[in-house]
Amino acid sequence: MARALFYLFVGLFGAVIGNYNDPNACGQTDYPAPGYSPSCKRQCIDGDNKTQEENYARGTFCFVKYSNDDEALYYLGHCDNGECLPDNRDAYGRPPRQWDDVYHVCEDRRRDTTVKNCTYICMKQKEKYLPREYYYGIYRNSPCKYGDGKTGICRSGLCESPDLFPPIDKGPMTP
Repeated sequence: MARALFYLFVGLFGAVIGNYNDPNACGQTDYPAPGYSPSCKRQCIDGDNKTQEENYARGTFCFVKYSNDDEALYYLGHCDNGECLPDNRDAYGRPPRQWDDVYHVCEDRRRDTTVKNCTYICMKQKEKYLPREYYYGIYRNSPCKYGDGKTGICRSGLCESPDLFPPIDKGPMTP
């Protein structure tokens, strides 16, 4: 009798428990990993085993890259109705301060070549079966595209005007 009840219980509730934990099932609008989402939409499978597209929850942190560059970040933002909108920044273009410790996980970099943006995205994956996690990092003391054809300098993740950094000397030293 106990054996029959066990099989009845597993037969009735086993499928429900197994389907509930399906990471590809529709209706799970939270991004499944810490960090930023590379998109505001995801492919999911509905109850009829048909593939659908659904939006991540409003406010999910996201990023947009330049279309022809694997690393150059266009902006950090948040999802709203399936689109990644730029986040509110302060007057200097910095993301809100509360993000610094949590999402600034990538190592700071320095480049000798000009970068498009002083912020970049890196990917981390703790285990192969876990989702990828995306975070941001910054370039320090690197040349960057400032605007008006000028080359600026990356300082704390922002491209600063070259006019703020006058030359120290007027050329090579003479004896």
